[in-house]
Amino acid sequence: MPRRRRSAAWLLSVGPPLAVAAWGGWLQSRCLLELARYRGPVDTAVPAGRSHIRLLADRVELDWTGRRLEARGLQVRAADGSRIASAEGARLVVGPWGLAPVRAELRGLRASLERLPDGRWRHQELFETERREPSDVPFELRVQSAVVSVRDRARTEPLETTFVVRRAVLRSLRDAFLASAEAEAPGLILSARAVGSAARWSLEAELKDLDVARWLGVLRGGPEARLLELGSAWSLEGGRASGRLLVESSEAVTALFDGDLRVRNLRHDRRAVVSEGRFRGAIGSFGAAGRLELGGRGWSARGDAVVRWRDRVAAAWSGKALSRDDASLPAAVG
Repeated sequence: MPRRRRSAAWLLSVGPPLAVAAWGGWLQSRCLLELARYRGPVDTAVPAGRSHIRLLADRVELDWTGRRLEARGLQVRAADGSRIASAEGARLVVGPWGLAPVRAELRGLRASLERLPDGRWRHQELFETERREPSDVPFELRVQSAVVSVRDRARTEPLETTFVVRRAVLRSLRDAFLASAEAEAPGLILSARAVGSAARWSLEAELKDLDVARWLGVLRGGPEARLLELGSAWSLEGGRASGRLLVESSEAVTALFDGDLRVRNLRHDRRAVVSEGRFRGAIGSFGAAGRLELGGRGWSARGDAVVRWRDRVAAAWSGKALSRDDASLPAAVG
C-alpha cells in the first residue's frame, strides 16, 4: 500500500477517537470552569449510612485555585424532610495532594438530638455504615459556636434541655481522634478534651459549679441508671461540684472525680443522714478518699475518710465528732 494511503487510513482510524477525546476534555474543562464560577443556591441528596440526607444552601461559592468551598444558610434534612441541623456559614478547604488536612469550619450551628422510647436515637440509621478502611487523609473540624437541643424520651419522664457549645475542635487520622470543646447547660459548665479511638479513649473535663442533684436525677431517670446501682439508696436535695473529671474506656468504663463536692440534705433509704456536707478529694469507680466535713441535727464531724466499694464496702475514718448526745450522732462517725 502506498505511503499516502497508509497515512490516510491511520488518520481515519485514529482521528475520530482523538477528536472525541479532545471534545470531551474541552467540555470537562468548561464544566469545571462554570462550576468554579457558580454562585448560587444548592439543593442535593447525599448518601448517608443506610439512607440519605438532603443538603441545602442559600449560596455556595467555589474557589478552585484555593481549593476552598464556602456556603451560607446551610441546612441538613433527613429523607423525611425533618431538619437535623443548620449553620449560618460553612467552609471546606482541601490541602494539596493530601499533605495538609481537610479542614471544615462551621459558624452558628444549630442541631437537634432525640432519643426514642426504645433507646435508639432518631436518624441513627444515617450513621450506621459498613466498616471501611480508615482514611489516610487527616481531617479537622472547627465549630465556633453551636446550640444543641436534646430531647430524651427513653426516660420515666421526658427531658428537654439545651447545650451551648463553643470553640469545639475535632482532629482525626485513620481511627485516632483528638477533640476539645467548652459547653454550658442548665446546672453545667465544663471544658473537655478527649483523645483515643473507637476501641479505647479517655476524657478529661473541668467542671464548674455542677448541679449534682439535677444531673443525678437526669442519669437515674434514664437508661444510664444501671451505672448508679451502687448508690441507688442515696438521695440529696441539693449539691454543687467543681473539679476535674477523668473517664477512660477500653473493655470497661472507669471514672475519677478530683475536686470539691458540697451536698445538702443527704438521705439514705429516705432517712435524713446529713444536713450539710463537704468533701474535698477524689471519688472514683472503686472508692473515695479525702477531707470530709459533715453536719446534722445536733452533731458535726470533720476528718479524713477512705471508702472502698469495688468488691465489698469498707471504710476508714480519722477525725473529730461533736454532738449533744450519743443518740444524735450517726454510727459511721461515732
